[in-house]
Amino acid sequence: MKPFRFAVFGDTHYTLRPKIEGALLGAADDFARYAIFNDNLPRFAEKVRGNVQLAFHTGDRIQGGTDDPREDAESCRILYCGVPMRLARGSHDYATPTPRYGTFEHGGCRFILLDYTDWNPSQRDFLEDALQKGQSAQHVFVFSHAPIHAWGREFFDNPEYREDVQALLQKYRIDVFFCGHTHNQAFSWHSPGYLQAMLSTVGEPTGVRVPLTRYHALPAQNADNRFLWGLLEDSDPALLVVTVMEDNILMFQRLSLYDSMGFLLANHSFDESGIAPLLQEREIPRPLAKGELAHAKQATLVIFHTEKDGYCHAPISVNGISIGTLPPNCSYANRRRIPLPAEALRTLRECGNVVEIAPPMRPPFAIGSVSLEVELADGNWVRTIPSTQYVTCGKHRDFVYGARFARQIAADQPVRITLDFPEA
Repeated sequence: MKPFRFAVFGDTHYTLRPKIEGALLGAADDFARYAIFNDNLPRFAEKVRGNVQLAFHTGDRIQGGTDDPREDAESCRILYCGVPMRLARGSHDYATPTPRYGTFEHGGCRFILLDYTDWNPSQRDFLEDALQKGQSAQHVFVFSHAPIHAWGREFFDNPEYREDVQALLQKYRIDVFFCGHTHNQAFSWHSPGYLQAMLSTVGEPTGVRVPLTRYHALPAQNADNRFLWGLLEDSDPALLVVTVMEDNILMFQRLSLYDSMGFLLANHSFDESGIAPLLQEREIPRPLAKGELAHAKQATLVIFHTEKDGYCHAPISVNGISIGTLPPNCSYANRRRIPLPAEALRTLRECGNVVEIAPPMRPPFAIGSVSLEVELADGNWVRTIPSTQYVTCGKHRDFVYGARFARQIAADQPVRITLDFPEA
């Protein structure tokens, strides 16, 4: 078999809307924010142009919503890297004319593309047939928009799609499941032996990698489901180049606008030495020295949550001191930040900080990762360990994945979450 390479992009959200100053600071809608990120896309395509034999996109190639048919055509032109790009349709790609799903073979490998936006029994049967026929291929690669294992996005679900695809990936051999959707990036290993590669090519290209675990708690792991590495949403966007080599070896190269990072998978199996570059990048939280909080300059509460039936102005406090109301958030996709007033700042302690969200709250809602970050007198920042106390109230299809490890409460119950700083 002759070695070959393919590129994988994810969540570029190209838009024809004009750029607006301040969009990156949240002063404008998503269209304006993504318009600023548009400038990065030709640079990503240039990195792989002429060096790959295939190119894929895991969905949300365009932002959509402009009612302008030029948007999809222009995105294809800008992202062109020497070969046609195959798209696994995402939730914003409703105007794209691409086939909805399909499969083909190249270089002795089976490639399968899914349509997350229109999951149905026919597509499930197609996936099973494609997987079954691909078992004799040297490698099997599946491309879809939404992940099966939503690291950091526990309440961002499509249960019918996820459950069907996960069951088939446990039944048939594949090598890699490529996905996006969440705008964070993560690699994880899953039984019976495949890598999930969650990508994002949209974000702020500062060259700074913010670890996913800085602000997100992760569900419990075991040998069957193991988180390897991840970055926070919109942090150091990148694409992935995969080289299919002889002797059942896959070489991965993650390309950002500033650097690259590579790792290997060999013989369809997990080898910790092969993915060592990923494991070395895990963040070790900075411990808090005794007495440092007494001279803190400022602090912020960081919270991931979603309210599906409107904003209800729920009061929120830290150690009994009001810090305002829970910010609106209709989707579990963006973190919200609440600065602490001086009175609340003075109450912070090394462990046992209590965050309380008081009724009334309107179900269905979900609260996930919560943390505090504090600027110390010397300008350094310390952070509490993100809370693992997931909470839901009411039922919603977006909550099915996270409900397995969340505590269900009534709408008139307060939510109390305890936050601790890492010990020295």
